[in-house]
Amino acid sequence: MESVEAAKQQPESSEAVRDNAVLEVHERSGALRERVRISGEVLRIGRALDNDLVLEDPYVCAHHAQLRWGGDGWTLVDLNSVNGLRLADSHQRLDRIALSGPTEIRVGHTALRYRSCDETIVGALKDPTGGRWATLLPRIPMALGTAALAALLIALQQHLNQAEHSAWLPAIAGSVTSVSTLVIWALAWALVNRVFAHRLNYAAHLSIGALCMIGALLLNTLVEYALFALSGDALEQALGTLSLFGFLAVALWGHLGVISHGSGVRRAIVAVSVSVLLYLVFTLPQQARDDYRSNPQFSVLLKPPTFQLSSGLSTDHFYTRAGQLAAEVDAEAAED
Repeated sequence: MESVEAAKQQPESSEAVRDNAVLEVHERSGALRERVRISGEVLRIGRALDNDLVLEDPYVCAHHAQLRWGGDGWTLVDLNSVNGLRLADSHQRLDRIALSGPTEIRVGHTALRYRSCDETIVGALKDPTGGRWATLLPRIPMALGTAALAALLIALQQHLNQAEHSAWLPAIAGSVTSVSTLVIWALAWALVNRVFAHRLNYAAHLSIGALCMIGALLLNTLVEYALFALSGDALEQALGTLSLFGFLAVALWGHLGVISHGSGVRRAIVAVSVSVLLYLVFTLPQQARDDYRSNPQFSVLLKPPTFQLSSGLSTDHFYTRAGQLAAEVDAEAAED
């Protein structure tokens, strides 16, 4: 009686093992294209439509291979195909491949992966799109509002920085140029988004670019006033450049986050690396040339004296020192 029950239980156990696996089809990029649950005694693979797994690959034969169940498990058997079977990390052609664990196989130019359903799966990632900012950025009113605010701030800054006249037309023209650059920047990222994530998300990219532009403008103004208050004008150019490329890194981090919801640390590393590279290519050579500039550079925007916190030189001390320098220059000129 026990032998009969054992005989009845054995096929059920074998069937359970046989059905407890899947075969995945991957793109060249590694993205999953299809997943097939393995069942029965044979799974036929090829380009013909009567196969269990049909592969649209010109390097795969009509009936290329079969996945067969045996006493030792599943075995992938070549059916005298033109290009045969290969493991993913090898160029050696194989007639049979025993599948006992996670195995990556190449059939023609198609990547297959055998996996057991008992394989341990990593925990689910926390959805980064569930936060408040992630839901606000893709909204059109948010994108248009931030772009309009950026245009207004740029026009105001351009107007205040004019040294020769106070007309608004040049300031508006500069603002339109900057916002047009922002629109093209967001469009470029939206096209990248379309290629890799199959959607544009233009509003989100425009919001990120506009917010970073607003942040850079506000921080730059704050830095100018802070340096004016502390008599640190010599650091203005360096800190201004640092804030500009800092917000560029933030913008890149945000754009990459819209396209791919991967690790935030990896995105930060990529964003900072690209920002530093752009600084080395475009700004560092310019600063090296500025060291030999004979004309001094001044900020056109004057700050109220009440913001001055540090005690500067008195007027009498300034003119006394200027007279001393003039006398030293005349003495050296007389000696020459």
